[in-house]
Amino acid sequence: DGPDGPEPWPGAWADFRPGARSAAWLQAADASALAAALRAYASLHDVWLAERLAEAVAHRRLERGPYASLAELEEVFATMRPECEESHPHLEVGQLLRAMRVVAAGEIEQLEGALDGAFRRLVLGGRCAVITYSPWEAEVVKRFLHAHEEPCSEITAAIPQDRLARLFPMLASDKPYLVRQASQPFRENVSDASRFDRGRSGMLHVLEKVPRQAAAVVPPQLSSGDARELILEPPAPPFGAATGEASAAESGAPGMAACLSLCCATGVASMISRFWTRRLGSFGSEGSAVLPQEQQQHDGEHLPEWTPEQIAQFECLKRDIAARKVLLSDTGQSLRQQKKDAQIVEWTKQINALHCVGAKYTAKVEKRCCDRSHIPVLLEESVEHLVVSTDGLYVDCTFGRGGHTRSVLARLAAGGRLKAFDVDPLAVQVGKALERQDTRFEILHHPFGRFFEVVRESVDGVLMDLGVSSPQLDDSSRGFSIKGKKDGPLDLRMNQQVGIPASEWLQTVTAGQLAWVIGATCYRLEAPLPERLAEALLQRQRERGPFATTGQLVTALEEFGKELTDDRCRDVLTHPVFVALRVFLNREMQQFEAALEGIFERLKPHGRCVVICFNRWEMAAIRRFVREHEAPSAQVREALPQARLADLYPSLANGKRYWVRQAVRPVKPTPEELRRNQRSKSMMFVLEKVPR
Repeated sequence: DGPDGPEPWPGAWADFRPGARSAAWLQAADASALAAALRAYASLHDVWLAERLAEAVAHRRLERGPYASLAELEEVFATMRPECEESHPHLEVGQLLRAMRVVAAGEIEQLEGALDGAFRRLVLGGRCAVITYSPWEAEVVKRFLHAHEEPCSEITAAIPQDRLARLFPMLASDKPYLVRQASQPFRENVSDASRFDRGRSGMLHVLEKVPRQAAAVVPPQLSSGDARELILEPPAPPFGAATGEASAAESGAPGMAACLSLCCATGVASMISRFWTRRLGSFGSEGSAVLPQEQQQHDGEHLPEWTPEQIAQFECLKRDIAARKVLLSDTGQSLRQQKKDAQIVEWTKQINALHCVGAKYTAKVEKRCCDRSHIPVLLEESVEHLVVSTDGLYVDCTFGRGGHTRSVLARLAAGGRLKAFDVDPLAVQVGKALERQDTRFEILHHPFGRFFEVVRESVDGVLMDLGVSSPQLDDSSRGFSIKGKKDGPLDLRMNQQVGIPASEWLQTVTAGQLAWVIGATCYRLEAPLPERLAEALLQRQRERGPFATTGQLVTALEEFGKELTDDRCRDVLTHPVFVALRVFLNREMQQFEAALEGIFERLKPHGRCVVICFNRWEMAAIRRFVREHEAPSAQVREALPQARLADLYPSLANGKRYWVRQAVRPVKPTPEELRRNQRSKSMMFVLEKVPR
């Protein structure tokens, strides 16, 4: 609320009046404070745009005096709006006003103080319901939760004591209570959101005060220091030296039975051990299982490689599921509700794991993946924006299996040419075959980060389809997939002939270095989750040996993920951690940045670079590159102080003979493409080189 009562939604419009706190703060704040407020509380993650907008607001106040009306502030936004039409089409003055309100009214401190005071007064078992509408509000709630939670016994055993108190401050606190989430956050349903505009972003957090089970287990003196002090960027991994066929063979994955044994050795299988202890007597003194003849014939068609112990486990799980369903049915639960029961879900998961064993099953999965056709993402849209001259020279920086490449070749005339990069030897083999079929095409076995030195002539357009290809995901030996059916060596290298696999690299890093790698791309994991995860993973590795397979790492991540009961999806840890390791081992950030620089040096005037992204860090890198190479408009030059122009627009002083602009707004796949290809969730940027 504003100083004189509730404010209308959206925006802090009522706060912008003479004497209001937000207006008073705006008149006194400098450009750096305005930019910080925009980044933190207006969800404006574009650093360059936030600084430019803040400078324009501050410069207008310096030239014409304090703002007297909202219309004057809107004029500044109207001047800067062309800067953000492509990246932030919905940017409005209300976002700045909301940020001003948060800072001027001290809303963060107010919310933190309210939460602390509420839990001091709550009785044990009492609950606090918090409805948030902004990302920063949800962050405050999550930060409060992380500061008042204790690790489970598995995490306590996995992390060294000298680090526990830094990652879990409650271990060194004398507070007699903990805070936990009573349930996952609730979002507004469709009917409520349609009635209230504000309901579309509302989220309900239910926090509960619970008693501590024991006193602090870590001496208070160990809690001094910053938990992030050891988070350092690790040395770059080897990239370019062949590892040798012998070492690659030695790092292969153990058999499926070994993977199942490892799974049973972890916390997931404690329940299975109880099953065996409780029921093995019915299967003979030696633990051998004897199934009825008809059961052997029925199951033998699908599971010919099961051991007697696995058969016993399967039968035990089936009986427990049936008994659990009867119990739930007696309480009035429907079949749909029974399927969602946590115990039944866990037992079903174990049965599914039993079905995914054996050489025959592995061969079946690999054959199905090989037979699956590769569907290029945004095929028509990318080629349409890329090919502006049918007789030109084009480059596909990510050949993969040639889906986009063949479509571009189909658009080119007889005089057109196409080159393609790839580091994957299997992809290069496919490219060599296409090279023999079409003389207009040439495959280059180089990383696309070497674009400038490999491509020596001017080009008309460049295509980049970032990430991994479907064949790489489907090949279990590459280690890219997190699905249990594709368990394989933990490798994650684009080119298995160079560098070291992830399984070896994990044995060389510290917890701080691993936390840095995870935090570099895992935007959804707020501090201190990357640090906790890194400590636990490396401790698990020291206790039980290296993570040799993807299944072993996935199992460990899923165990830690069970402790996260907020609004994250099931694979909140597995997918982003695998992506973080892959990005670092293949130097994807450095390769991408070097490629963009080289591409625009080789592009002809008005040539285009089409980039298809799948991760947030890729999109951030593109926006940062555009901001560093774009030109200010005449209106912006007038709105900003001349002394700051070169700082806010680095292209004015870089000496390059071109600008970079976004030719169109980012393109997303259509709903039809998303239904046809579940891997097509992406965003396409079309960048154009403009002569100065």
